[in-house]
Amino acid sequence: MNVEEIKRAVDSGKRVYWGNKNYVVICDSIGQYLIKCTFNDSCIGLTWKDGVTLNGEPGEFWVAESPSKYGYSMCNIQRSSFGG
Repeated sequence: MNVEEIKRAVDSGKRVYWGNKNYVVICDSIGQYLIKCTFNDSCIGLTWKDGVTLNGEPGEFWVAESPSKYGYSMCNIQRSSFGG
């Protein structure tokens, strides 16, 4: 998956993982796309500072069969709350 595919999937409420289910891609309340470790809640950016280069190989990202536990993305809430 490329950066845009990952963001679209997260924004549509799908759960995207990196490598295994210990690392989930999230969008936080200020619109940052992050890779979150489910064991210790630590995060790294989905991409490098350039916004293009993934922190991981494109083939290591995958979409789960079931939607995210919330069924929506925090990015969508943030954008709609402020007219974005």
